[in-house]
Amino acid sequence: VHCRVTTGGIMKPNKAVTAPGNTTTVDYFTPETVEALKFVESSDIDFIGLSYVRDGEDLRRVRIHLEQAGKTPQLVAKIEIQQAVNNLNEILSESDAVMVARGDLGVELPFEQVPSVQKRIIRIANEIGKPVITATQMMESMVEQPSPTRAEVTDVYNAVRDGTDAIMLSAETSVGKFPYRAVTAMTRIAKRAERYLEYPMFAARRRNAAAKGGVPVDDAIADAAVATAASLNAKAIVAFTESGSTAGRVAAYRPSKPLLALITDIANGSKLALRWGVIPVVVKDYPDIQNMFTAGSDLALETKIGRKGDVIVAVVGLPIGVPGTTNLLRVITLPEPITHKD
Repeated sequence: VHCRVTTGGIMKPNKAVTAPGNTTTVDYFTPETVEALKFVESSDIDFIGLSYVRDGEDLRRVRIHLEQAGKTPQLVAKIEIQQAVNNLNEILSESDAVMVARGDLGVELPFEQVPSVQKRIIRIANEIGKPVITATQMMESMVEQPSPTRAEVTDVYNAVRDGTDAIMLSAETSVGKFPYRAVTAMTRIAKRAERYLEYPMFAARRRNAAAKGGVPVDDAIADAAVATAASLNAKAIVAFTESGSTAGRVAAYRPSKPLLALITDIANGSKLALRWGVIPVVVKDYPDIQNMFTAGSDLALETKIGRKGDVIVAVVGLPIGVPGTTNLLRVITLPEPITHKD
């Protein structure tokens, strides 16, 4: 490859070469990809970030490859090239989450387009109910400085206000001089932003999108749980979930209250960490519905999320232990004895 330098700069080793706007037909399964997947096959990994994903087919091939090896990590599609932006809906349908990878995206697209593309990705992910991560240069100055610039504070704040499930640091914590300060600063900003979120707007966004295909029972219950918790000023929503799907559905409606996910599988509990507002708690199996509700009530008291006389909203699927059957909502007043009535 022969190049002519028009604007000089430092070129570091092992960097990608980008041709903005060009469509690549190179096989996604390069030798490097296969080697990386071998590592995944030999490890217990919760999430994989897939770089330079172009369409849903790239994700399907990776998932099939890993399933054949007996591995089911969550696939996070990094949206960082124009092809991915163009194929966003099919990527969202095939992935478990997406990442707005603004560094490479800002090379592929004119930089002034990145904010609107970021907002669009977040909005569509919210509508579908898939987690979305906003990443890259969020607090870049903290690689060298002990506090963020005001522009960076605003950037993080607005990402949370827009509806991102997660915000990510990279160089700030991998090679930065102030990793602890960076995490602490980002946490402060996120908590502040959450105080001013328009929670009903996010629930309506998800509700309207779900209604287009006919609202399934589990989505209706999740929506009702969030609305009920807000109306009653409940201290928490407690979701009993085997696979994590119940808690995930509730999280998609953006509850303003803490969401405790009582789950028996630690691996599925770890995967819930990416979901909005979810606090995974690994518990034992419960023999019946009464024991489940009692455990949820006890947990709310033990964690001091609630106290005597407070209300929590419980969500569960019956029959117990069957994934994807969210069909029961119950309002519990702490710490009254709990009995199940048909």
